[in-house]
Amino acid sequence: ATFCLASHDTVAKYLAQSYPVAMLIWARYTVHLLAMSSFMVPRSGLDVLRSSAHKLHFLRACCLVGIAYCFMTGLRYVPLAESTAMVFLAPLLVLLISRWRYGEHVRPLQWLAVAMGLGGVVLIVRPGGDLWTPAILLPAFCAIFFSVYQLLTRAAGMVDGALKSNFLVGVYGTALASLALPFFWQTPQGAGWAWLVLLGLLGMTVHMLLAYAFKNASPVLLA
Repeated sequence: ATFCLASHDTVAKYLAQSYPVAMLIWARYTVHLLAMSSFMVPRSGLDVLRSSAHKLHFLRACCLVGIAYCFMTGLRYVPLAESTAMVFLAPLLVLLISRWRYGEHVRPLQWLAVAMGLGGVVLIVRPGGDLWTPAILLPAFCAIFFSVYQLLTRAAGMVDGALKSNFLVGVYGTALASLALPFFWQTPQGAGWAWLVLLGLLGMTVHMLLAYAFKNASPVLLA
């Protein structure tokens, strides 16, 4: 998932130079939904829409749209490496929320490992340096959304499983992203369509792998 996420962010950085962020978010979730529908709907029919956790899936989609907006907008002002480093604040937030909200046991070595990761973030971002501008808050908010999304994904996966969870987050993500599309539509040129499809497929793969991971392991361990 981490490898696919890095690839997704690189494609997003490339596309953000030519297309509005709102359009990239819409393409990312539309491709996600179409790809999931291609094998979920023939297999399950309308049952794929049935769930007792629609609120969780909607909140997950809100987090994902927030992640995409903050990260892709931030790429206009903050280099990719530094933006990615800020997003790696998420593991620390996952540990804190898991300990506070779910009472999960966190071993001292796990705190140490995440603290070392945070130290790496500080070395890259260099507080007080050239990157320490208001724009750095965009990837920082992305880390907050990402940590909440991970915990919601674990809860949703326990109810609906990884496949249905990933499908439903695509439904809500596409619906949310479509609200802004009429104001930002720009017809892709040349290989633009292929890049947009690749962006969506990478994003779908990331969240499919995360859904399976959080269904089978503690957020603390994965963080």
